[in-house]
Amino acid sequence: MPIALCSVPGHDAAYRVDALAREQQRTVHAVAMGSIEGLALADQAIAVAAKTGSWVLLKNVHLAASWLGQLEKRLQTLRAPDGFRLFLTMEINPAVPPSLLRRARTLVFEPAPGIRANMLESLTSIPASTGPAELPRLRFMLAWLHSVVIERLRYAPLGWTTPYEFSDADFACALATVDCWVVRAAHGRANIDPARIPWTAIRTLLSECIYGGRIDSDFDHRVLRVFIDRWFCADAYNADFALVNDDCVVRGPDGTSHEEFVAWCHELPEHEPPVWLGLPPNAETLVLVQKGQEFVADVRRLRSLMDDDDDDDVEAGAQTSGVPAYMRHIDTVATAFSQQLPQALPLLSLPSSSSSLVQTPLFRVIERETRVAHKLLTLVHRDLHALRRVCRGETKQTNHVRNLLRDFNANVVPRAWLQYTVPRGCSLSRWVTDFAMRVDHIRELSACVESATAQTVVERVQSVRVWLGGLLFPEAFVTATRQSVAKQLECSLEELHVGLSPFSENGVAFMVGGLRVEGAEWTRGLVVNEGSASHVQVGYLSWSKTQSEDGVVVPVYLNGDRSLLLFEVRVPVEHSVDAHKVVQRAVAIVAA
Repeated sequence: MPIALCSVPGHDAAYRVDALAREQQRTVHAVAMGSIEGLALADQAIAVAAKTGSWVLLKNVHLAASWLGQLEKRLQTLRAPDGFRLFLTMEINPAVPPSLLRRARTLVFEPAPGIRANMLESLTSIPASTGPAELPRLRFMLAWLHSVVIERLRYAPLGWTTPYEFSDADFACALATVDCWVVRAAHGRANIDPARIPWTAIRTLLSECIYGGRIDSDFDHRVLRVFIDRWFCADAYNADFALVNDDCVVRGPDGTSHEEFVAWCHELPEHEPPVWLGLPPNAETLVLVQKGQEFVADVRRLRSLMDDDDDDDVEAGAQTSGVPAYMRHIDTVATAFSQQLPQALPLLSLPSSSSSLVQTPLFRVIERETRVAHKLLTLVHRDLHALRRVCRGETKQTNHVRNLLRDFNANVVPRAWLQYTVPRGCSLSRWVTDFAMRVDHIRELSACVESATAQTVVERVQSVRVWLGGLLFPEAFVTATRQSVAKQLECSLEELHVGLSPFSENGVAFMVGGLRVEGAEWTRGLVVNEGSASHVQVGYLSWSKTQSEDGVVVPVYLNGDRSLLLFEVRVPVEHSVDAHKVVQRAVAIVAA
């Protein structure tokens, strides 16, 4: 009987099998699935283990779902000794055959919810200490770091911009690393001065290799370094050391033994406030809103599947003139979309190729925006017209129209229309409203540079407020402003530093609108709030040769899902605000 170890995405249970094999002193053959070579190695490992009575560990078998059917047939005729064990690790995935799960002994693993549960799980997995007396407290700090790192995953993209695959294997690796360095520094003594602990090496390994090795965002990496630098230092051994020093203060236990730390964890509340994780107080509300949106999207997909089933056997009484009811609804929606969208978008009249205007970066960017928006608007109107004709029974369905019907029924944006970046889970109705606003804005920009010359195009663009998040290619616009300023100042692009301020400053600046600051208020400097977003009516994007070192670097994302970084800018903070607090709370500027 195989043993299926199922886990949520991002949580790997394979390390538990390795730990059990070491404890039982058994040989385990591990194979990573997901490639053709992995399938051959898996067959070979099972054949060898079935003869020798050893263990086989197949990792991520959900990546080879088609092969699992062959494995199930093989297990029915397999004759193996009593010592043979087959472990299958997988994510909870509908591609895994249900018959295999019924045949297997299935165990489900998921991260423990809350700081308290994570701390207890981590501390109870730690073996007895054989090092100096200061080692248990350092292990406790490591368990606290691991719990915070894991718990912030619940608040993505606020906690981490990406749901990284942190797991207990990272904690085990970090624990071995810390033990090794502290034991070496102690040189066999029963005690060690906290100042002599190799903090730099420990912080570097934790932030760059063990936990930081999974992070691919510079801003997430800064958050991790803030936590590590704060908790892994000689001050952690002070009696009044604060683990959390925000709106509420949480001080570490005044103890030296492992048992005292475990007893302290038992006294923690089951549900901690988000400020313990360095997040704003209303982060929990943001998570609930996100889950509600995901629930609504799932209901819409379920409704689409139910409607598709009803279409296969629609009764005559439910039709009018041979047209199903859902088609009449789509016809109404398509007609409303056609009326909501602008009917046309004029193209920019291009001067001759030798004209200096064509060579100016800002003109090229706006011309490209107009051309792509014109082409997409034409495509959308053509698809809506074809969709209405099919819904009214005037023409037959094609594969393209059939896909449109499915997408409209599920309120999903058709793939052919996704020619620029939109937020995750963007519904069709929301996309149409947003696209109509984008077309109107691009029309204004196009009219602004219609009669401009190479010498006046920069001034023309500076005179209008650009909706940065409403452009189809905002990165290109930011780059064009940099190129224009570099040409005016007669310097290289590398010499210029970006600036963004809610106040007009001297020099070349471009007005941008539609900005909002998440997690802070922006006056003269940033002031963190309870987590709400504050809107900036007009911001001024500038480039200069000098850059102030004051303030904190804040990311500027395109959308609220924080999947696309436009640029980063150094923003001043009020004197009463700790810059590390701005980093921990993941304060960011969103353009759309």
